[in-house]
Amino acid sequence: MKLNQRLVGMTACLILAVLFSVPSQAKIDPETIVGQWLFDEDKGEKVIDASGNGHDGEIKGSNKRVKGKFGNALEVGADTWVMVPPDDKLKLTAYTVTIWLNTKSDCGGWCGILSKSNDNPTRTYSMYVNANTKVAGMSIGNEKTGKWTDVNGTTKVNDGKWHHIAISYDEKEKVQRIYTNGKLEGQGDLTHDLPQNDGNLVFMAWHSSGGNAGITGMIDEIGLYNTVLDDATIKSIHDTGLVESVTVVDAREKLATQWSRIKSSP
Repeated sequence: MKLNQRLVGMTACLILAVLFSVPSQAKIDPETIVGQWLFDEDKGEKVIDASGNGHDGEIKGSNKRVKGKFGNALEVGADTWVMVPPDDKLKLTAYTVTIWLNTKSDCGGWCGILSKSNDNPTRTYSMYVNANTKVAGMSIGNEKTGKWTDVNGTTKVNDGKWHHIAISYDEKEKVQRIYTNGKLEGQGDLTHDLPQNDGNLVFMAWHSSGGNAGITGMIDEIGLYNTVLDDATIKSIHDTGLVESVTVVDAREKLATQWSRIKSSP
């Protein structure tokens, strides 16, 4: 009996050591996922929403898949863009958008990467590369003035290498943030209302009507969330990819399960 008790105690200590000696890694709550487009299909004109929420996209133009940052990626030619049909669940008052991008393009100005808008003043969330400064930026429209508010990163991403870009905003907090390669690089206060629209969500295009603005390269692992992800979670997505960053079980649940198994041992 004493031997069994000692074994139970030693095993419990071992489990605690394993669970709490491993560095913690921020994870995404699956309930916050609006859509995840991994581009891991081998071919075809559809981009499947891996979240299971049904926001599948349709590729316009070339639909060639190539080796990506994680699995496959979509090769983007000058005629390539993706359309995700409008849905009320894509109308967000708080959001984070993430993407892997590999491009070296001269589109003559602002190269549209992702947008939920009908035109510039109706942008709810949008992302671009500035062909002049070569950095990434985010833009939110202002319907009252017919203008918009931008925040830019500092790392040059228009260089033919893979870069991770993330943007976030919460209507209550009113702060725009942009991350490059897992690091916060720019932020700014938004003093006007966040617009909403019934337009398509598009990748590699400026607005709902679509059309590539001259950007070429590759895109991979786009994620859309209905919350502002913290710095650690965005860093986790950059480090491990979208699939590995999602969890439904935390360390305490694992510990409780293991402890129950120990106590029930003969």
